[in-house]
Amino acid sequence: MKCFSLGIIGNFSGHLSGAEKVAESTLPNGVFVVNGLTERTVSTGEKITFPPHGTNIQAEPEFVVKFKVEYADNKVAKFIPNAMTVGNDMTIRKLEGAQKIAERKAWGEASKGLATHWWPVSELETFTEEYKLISIVKRDGEYLDYTL
Repeated sequence: MKCFSLGIIGNFSGHLSGAEKVAESTLPNGVFVVNGLTERTVSTGEKITFPPHGTNIQAEPEFVVKFKVEYADNKVAKFIPNAMTVGNDMTIRKLEGAQKIAERKAWGEASKGLATHWWPVSELETFTEEYKLISIVKRDGEYLDYTL
């Protein structure tokens, strides 16, 4: 099976300019590939390992969508959503000497969380009308609502 993951840089207005001090755009600033099939995988189930350096670790709940890729003439022709789960794209907000957001995003194995249960999805047009992402953080044995 061929598999790859794409991440969206600046997935909502104001996100990247605040984090990276770059010009704001109403569209995402870019796309990056995440290789999740090596021994250095950053996502491992529901467990997250905190970084060895830096402070102000921020939980960032995200929807994660799995797509079937259709090809035409050996080129990607269409992405068709077929499943959804949730993930946690943790970020080190204060890291001495860090020049790029990538240095504060992936510090090694289990630096991201990814739920193990996937729900079927057939389209994204009604997605935001039917689903709401809430975030619960467990700290010191207590569950806290982290939803914005």
